[in-house]
Amino acid sequence: MRAGLPRGEAMAFKTFTDFETDYKRSVESEMSRVGMRFMGSLGVKASVAWDIYKNSMKPGLGFHIFGRHVDKEDRWAREGGIDLASKQPGALGQIPHPTHGGRSLSAMEYNFGIVNDSSDGSILMVGSENWNLHVNDAWLMGGVHAYLPFYSASALSSENLFRGDNASTVLGITGREFLGLLLAGYKAERGNAKLGVAMVCKNKAQADRLDFSTYENSVRLIEGARSRRTVIDMAKEAGVDIL
Repeated sequence: MRAGLPRGEAMAFKTFTDFETDYKRSVESEMSRVGMRFMGSLGVKASVAWDIYKNSMKPGLGFHIFGRHVDKEDRWAREGGIDLASKQPGALGQIPHPTHGGRSLSAMEYNFGIVNDSSDGSILMVGSENWNLHVNDAWLMGGVHAYLPFYSASALSSENLFRGDNASTVLGITGREFLGLLLAGYKAERGNAKLGVAMVCKNKAQADRLDFSTYENSVRLIEGARSRRTVIDMAKEAGVDIL
């Protein structure tokens, strides 16, 4: 068994055992719902997701970025996303990660830092072998359980949140991330001119209650009813009008 975090940390998962049990249950639930359309790698160990969860609680800049990352300047200007294409000296004027073992950093790493099972930062980046929807959930919940703000890398629009009418699922990955924030009691604030809309924790008790099972069961209900309206109504209550 892996050791839990120190007592007193604000988090839903006190030990790796609790985390692992809920993570595996959620993976199995998705498999029973979608079968071979499972999104991502089935082979990601719970220990990898746990490390991502813990690292997500402590980004150097004190916030996370979610959404569809825009990596070319022309698309950034057109879609209103965060500039990940040029080496700015940090989104807020800082240089959080100017060097890393002598390796040349990408603009995204340079500006924001990346988070995975071995590093902390503000943008999730793991290899395909270490990613699935529940690893993505673990990353988001780490930030949520630390009550951190999340900035949208792209517009909170139907196009970015939902998949097409004929797609096998209603929610895109950004939509699932946004739903998680809504379930955790986050609401929209003006945010930062360079970072976009801020989703901010307004109910710590509700944030603490978000776990894999709650997350997956909510997705199951939405997908089962093929209902965009549920998310649209929740978003409106949180101060976001989805067009």
